[in-house]
Formats: sequence, C-alpha cells, structure tokens
Amino acid sequence: MINGGRNEASEQLIQYLKKNYNGETYLVATFRATEAAQFMLKTDKVVMAVGGFSGKDPSLTTEKLEKLVKNGEVKYFLVSGFGGGQSNNEIVEWIQTHCKEVTQAEWNQSTDTQQPFARDGAEKLYKYEG
Repeated sequence: MINGGRNEASEQLIQYLKKNYNGETYLVATFRATEAAQFMLKTDKVVMAVGGFSGKDPSLTTEKLEKLVKNGEVKYFLVSGFGGGQSNNEIVEWIQTHCKEVTQAEWNQSTDTQQPFARDGAEKLYKYEG
C-alpha cells in the first residue's frame, strides 16, 4: 500500500506488473474504474476497468474477454473482494477457471497484510498463460 490507503495500488504490485509487462494493450484489468485509475496514475500504461465505474457494468462478455487474452491484449486480472458484482460473475468465473492465481508472495514483499483494494482481504491477482 502507498500512504497506508486501502484505495491505492500497492507499489509492490505495480512493480511486479511493470516487470512482467510484455507490450500487452493493458497492464492489468480491474473491475472498478477507481482501481484502474490508481494504476494509470502511477504508471504510463493503459488499464482496463472491466466493470466500469462501479464494477457492476456488464460491458464485457466472456467471449470478448477470451478474444482479448488470446490476442495478447491483457494477461493480468486483479479481482478484489468486491470484484465484479452480480452482473460480472461470469467474468470472474472465467478468470478463475482460465487463469492462474499469482501468489501474493510473488508480488507483495510488504509485511503489511492489508490489501489495497480488497475490503474483505480477498484481493487476488490472476495471470492468463494461454
């Protein structure tokens, strides 16, 4: 976490994503625009807000998501405790089924166990590996 705020992207996560960035269109996909904005403000990369402002917009189908990952446009997904809301459950399920969870030890070297976006401590990073 940066400045101890839970609504800010952690520096460790940003560094992990930047280190593993290979020219994809999106550095990471989040569910809420407020989450995406934190990454965009701290990097020079584009971040996808899958669920729009509130995280509940059904703006993306699983078919479209599959096409994006197979085209190499996005490979990382940050799913927080309040994730996609009911309207995006299929997207969350697709991510959990088709992507591998990146263990927190790989991207969070901090001793602070609170996660920046997860209100209930359920923030997870997933990677699509094809």
